[in-house]
Amino acid sequence: MKRFIKFLNCTEGKNSDNPTELTRKDIDNALRTLLNCACCNIYEKEYGGAPLRCKFYGFITPEAAEIVFKHIESFMHVSYYQDKINVEPDEFGRIGHLILIPSIYYLPLQIDYKLSKNGQSIYGIPIIKKCETGSAEILILTYTLPDQQDIE
Repeated sequence: MKRFIKFLNCTEGKNSDNPTELTRKDIDNALRTLLNCACCNIYEKEYGGAPLRCKFYGFITPEAAEIVFKHIESFMHVSYYQDKINVEPDEFGRIGHLILIPSIYYLPLQIDYKLSKNGQSIYGIPIIKKCETGSAEILILTYTLPDQQDIE
């Protein structure tokens, strides 16, 4: 299995920090970046196959989800799905094509050695693209917390 890892900063948030807080546009940019990564392209070149179907998984703690995802209007909790047949095990919601999996074992990636432009801690959400070939690519989407007045 081939693996690729990238980092991407959120840039579409309201705060003036770098990275900013997480937004739907940042998630879409991350998925677009992963779609252009090598694992599916390698398969097409080596085997002459058609484009492959890939799934995207984001891992986040329930505590972080409470703060971060309540600010993204397009988040849909699994209880609101019309079709519950294709729900992944432990899936608790989606933002577009990103399947969100809560993990009590995953600690939010806090990059202690590096602070944001405004001195905040930087956090990360691992997003994994899993292709039909068994290849996987990982992107760490880095963000800061929303401004305090936006949390309440």
